[in-house]
Amino acid sequence: MTDSLPLFRLHRERVRREWLDGNGHMNVAYFGLVFDRAGHALLEALGIGADYVAARRRGLFVVENHCVFEREAHLGNDLAVTSRLLGLDHKRLHLFHELMEPTAGVRLATLEVMALQVDLQIRRAVAFEGDVFDRLSAIAEGHSQWPRPEVAGRAIGLFNKRDGITP
Repeated sequence: MTDSLPLFRLHRERVRREWLDGNGHMNVAYFGLVFDRAGHALLEALGIGADYVAARRRGLFVVENHCVFEREAHLGNDLAVTSRLLGLDHKRLHLFHELMEPTAGVRLATLEVMALQVDLQIRRAVAFEGDVFDRLSAIAEGHSQWPRPEVAGRAIGLFNKRDGITP
């Protein structure tokens, strides 16, 4: 059994006044901004950030994501994102981020992401090169020792037995 690797804790910031909406809490668009910033920090930590893109002309495109909002964020709240690599195949990464309010110790939201590696010259999906795949595989294996987030893989849908509607 592989030892667990620490999860990435790479992004922190604070809710700003201009992020608030008419409901008096952080607007959904700014949850996306915070997760995007955390995602870029994660790619850097994984060794597939800006330098990788410049050197190899390959980048990650998000092809699907799923955000779950659990609690409101308010003006001045501290925000901290924990990120992990849930899995990968030869072309894709399965990433997971948790947005926490560290002072209160509560989770505000999660974002699950599927990203695809693309050759930026031909604009087509391509496999990770061997050295990159090996490094990412080792990280994914180390992160797999942590309990899987309970919301990972969750689908969105309605279910009503009476009406026969299923997700």
